[in-house]
Amino acid sequence: MTPLDDGATLTTGNLHARFVSLHGHVDVMVRGDLQAADGILGRGWDDRGSLRVAGPLRAAAVVTTEEFTVTSGSPAEAGCCVEIDPRNRGELAELIRPELLDDADDPLGRELGDRIEAALAAGMPVLREPPSPRRARRR
Repeated sequence: MTPLDDGATLTTGNLHARFVSLHGHVDVMVRGDLQAADGILGRGWDDRGSLRVAGPLRAAAVVTTEEFTVTSGSPAEAGCCVEIDPRNRGELAELIRPELLDDADDPLGRELGDRIEAALAAGMPVLREPPSPRRARRR
């Protein structure tokens, strides 16, 4: 990966990983395809954060906050794509596996994001099976 100005990073070829976790003011562009066997987590802050893939995107799940955008040059081949609002506990209960949620007051979703990231790193599913059809976009 090649760092660019303003926090952007460019991958000139393909990116294959078990999981991809991006958070903060980060913009990543992959010029080839992206394969993330266990999933992708994107957490943006202050309406910023993106992952752009020129080729196909393949992942078990894509979980993003509303501030983070994911685009690909062809339709994503993901088991499920969800956009979460960490402040909406009802929505989270419908989408995220219960063992990742707890009663801690986490208004910004940082603890939840860390738990989702750890689950992806361990190869564990993060979404309920199946997530609520009102909230999730199945591909």
